[in-house]
Amino acid sequence: MATFSYGIQKQYFPVADTDFRIATFGFQDADPGHWYRAIKQEHVLQYVVAGRGRFEVNGKTYAVAAGDLFYLPKNVLVYYCAEPQDPYRYYWVEIDGAAVKQLLERAGLTAETPVAHYADSVIETALHNPNMIVHTVGAVMSIPRIEATGGDYCMYHEVFTPSAWKILEALDQEK
Repeated sequence: MATFSYGIQKQYFPVADTDFRIATFGFQDADPGHWYRAIKQEHVLQYVVAGRGRFEVNGKTYAVAAGDLFYLPKNVLVYYCAEPQDPYRYYWVEIDGAAVKQLLERAGLTAETPVAHYADSVIETALHNPNMIVHTVGAVMSIPRIEATGGDYCMYHEVFTPSAWKILEALDQEK
């Protein structure tokens, strides 16, 4: 089992115009017997990247698998565990602040509907991420500029010419 957890200094959050903060985030590669029961002090989101698990909140049990994002409400008794035959691996983030409820609702998550399926794999999620295309094209198209300036340039201001945008749009159409 591997667990990575990171706490965030409060001076980085909340975002300037939003009452929202990230308390901790991390990754769990759960053992077959992994389980947890507690009343969480923050709202928790867990995104399953592989395997299967289940969780219980407000008297209801939910099965989760790769591609599922699930919500564990603040100040409510929750229980979650890995399935013994195929224990899950997941990322988590603990969040808090007055804007959390609204942000969760935008993601389709509430106490009544605490699970949303987003993708069947991390690769699918990555392929929908425009950064992979934008930064790759920007870097390749600017190799002469990088070499000429020794890296002293701003990709977003100097690289994205009409020709570079045509390449980006063509790649985006193939996604």
